[in-house]
Amino acid sequence: MRWISQDGLGPTGIGFWRLLLGGLMLVAWRKSLRAHPLHLLAGLFFAADLFCWHRSVLRIGAGPATLLANTQVFWLGLIGILGMGEPGGKRFWTSLGVGGVGIWCLSGGLDPAMDRLGLGYGLITGAFYSAYLLALRRAGGGPAGMALSSLSGALALGLVAAHEGDLALPSFAAFLKLGALALIAQVLAWLLISESLPKVPASRAGLLLLLQIVLATVLGRLWFGETLSGLQTVGAALTLVAVYLGALSRSVPR
Repeated sequence: MRWISQDGLGPTGIGFWRLLLGGLMLVAWRKSLRAHPLHLLAGLFFAADLFCWHRSVLRIGAGPATLLANTQVFWLGLIGILGMGEPGGKRFWTSLGVGGVGIWCLSGGLDPAMDRLGLGYGLITGAFYSAYLLALRRAGGGPAGMALSSLSGALALGLVAAHEGDLALPSFAAFLKLGALALIAQVLAWLLISESLPKVPASRAGLLLLLQIVLATVLGRLWFGETLSGLQTVGAALTLVAVYLGALSRSVPR
């Protein structure tokens, strides 16, 4: 997403093209679609997720933004405990406490120069992503559900992008990048996740969940020169541990 933004597309426009192209690919792959109102709602939540996440990536970097987006394991846990009567357990409350300290360190503590708006976008991303997962799970996932939620999310982001003046037709090079993003992130990744996640133990899925965060941090450093201060590095490490602990019982990769 950050790479594509260098072609002049804004964060909302990139989200629109990702969902539109990904949704069309899924429609072409899946001949019959069974609509469910919650699929449309899930698409709105995912549109809000991308709206916030893309801005977080651009403001604080790919690694920290991806890390904060994966705080969805805490949001899901809190929703389950407070709204569905699920037991919390010591592991979850420990992960929540460690995660809170980690996020405080990642924000730079009391450093006024830290981009707290980017941090806030990242945390809100986790909340919207949790709502998206819950709606999609209740409606029934799979390629058909993903296609419908992608297209409804594309409609929402398209309207916002048009209001912002960010609904430009991409260049050919940017269109190829957008197509690759849609194919990899919106189609192949979710098909693989939906197929493999039920077969993977929660502890292993929680560990694999950390790979995307680590790789986003490493690639952000190599490709865009993103860096973290000493305190932020400690915060990132603590939050990684917290996400892993929280994901042992609730693991859904991004």
